[in-house]
Amino acid sequence: MLTLAFIDATTPGDLTGGRVIAGTGTMNSLLEAGPVNGVEHKVAGAVQAGAQVFFTPKLRAEQASAAAAGTGVTVVPVAYLTDALAYLCQTGGRSSVCETVPTGD
Repeated sequence: MLTLAFIDATTPGDLTGGRVIAGTGTMNSLLEAGPVNGVEHKVAGAVQAGAQVFFTPKLRAEQASAAAAGTGVTVVPVAYLTDALAYLCQTGGRSSVCETVPTGD
């Protein structure tokens, strides 16, 4: 999340598309999202904070989805930083970084 916030702050536009974005995970030097503990508690905090989207490492997607059930929060499993960027750019984010993000097409 810190990386996404840094990218959003240092590039023209609005990567979030005006949404409240939350998430959890670690990142290695290959920009792979790694697992963390306590995902269900982090989702609960995101819900309380009014988040609309919650990024989680793919390995924790089941727990995050269960915790977010019925809350209106969209859980987005990611394996790499580019997965999160692509999701944001394809769902309303308007940032110059979107011009360089692979879309998987």
